[in-house]
Amino acid sequence: MDPSPPGFVKINCDAAWSDPSSPCGIGVVIRDHQYTVKGGSARSICCNSTYPLIEEIRRKSLQFSEIYWDWIPREANTVAHTAASLAKGTVGLNRWANTPPPSLLRVLKIDGLPCPPRQSS
Repeated sequence: MDPSPPGFVKINCDAAWSDPSSPCGIGVVIRDHQYTVKGGSARSICCNSTYPLIEEIRRKSLQFSEIYWDWIPREANTVAHTAASLAKGTVGLNRWANTPPPSLLRVLKIDGLPCPPRQSS
């Protein structure tokens, strides 16, 4: 995985389906140029086509002044894929900033990239 240039973020996303009649999980992970997780989200949606997902991504991409697109293999997208897979069975939206949920910490560690420490409450 190539780093983003300083001042940019890299947004990895993935979708996961068990079968076409069940909800789809969507996972998004945002990292800075030092691979530090800056935020992300995971949610479950009912969708039998990728077209609405692609359209939503296109609409949201208009909020950026500069954007670059690239396909990456699943092996380089494990954190977003795991977030999407975990979201399949959930209800609602799970968003985080700076500190990913505990369910992703193991994947981030395996990924070999830095993740912020969990803060105790």
